[in-house]
Amino acid sequence: MSKEYFKQRDKKNMNVVDEHCSTLPQLCTEYFDDISLARAASTMANYARQLSIFFNWVVDNLEFDKPSKDLTADDIASITTDDITSFLHSLKFAGNSDETIRAYARAVSAFYSHFVRKNKLKANPVDGVLRPKHKKSPKIYLDDTDNSQFLDSVTNKTGLTDRQVVYNNTINAGLRTVLLLNYCVTQESEYQSLSVLI
Repeated sequence: MSKEYFKQRDKKNMNVVDEHCSTLPQLCTEYFDDISLARAASTMANYARQLSIFFNWVVDNLEFDKPSKDLTADDIASITTDDITSFLHSLKFAGNSDETIRAYARAVSAFYSHFVRKNKLKANPVDGVLRPKHKKSPKIYLDDTDNSQFLDSVTNKTGLTDRQVVYNNTINAGLRTVLLLNYCVTQESEYQSLSVLI
């Protein structure tokens, strides 16, 4: 992909940030200006969407008689851990996955943490919130059949497309094995169990 593609993608993402900032509290604009050198445009766009949903929930469900754009630092500081927990519960009841809920918690927490570091807020209410646990996927290992098919594809180039065969002819067998293992995200213990001489 060309550099121009990435420039256009980043520009689109920054337009999303600007669009959301127009309806968010002033602290959000400051936040995105501050983190713009340290975060990818796509991350900022996701944070902007998530903070927009969070602050819309805040004005709809808490005792603020003003739009989210008019929330002050004092208003934002008054949001409690219980409020954050209620927000995350509302996401759960709306059918969002645990991963989505964790993403919202990360976005809101990053926002608060930033201003705690800058001494504009005293505490991060997300710190006291119990978040859904990350469910680890079981590790999948190669069985003997998969292992022999894998080794066969390395040594005899079976199952490869013509383009892959041409590429594989340009590198030695040892390097080809290492590249394939790395592409498969194989664990170190599996390298040892393969008994492949590299």
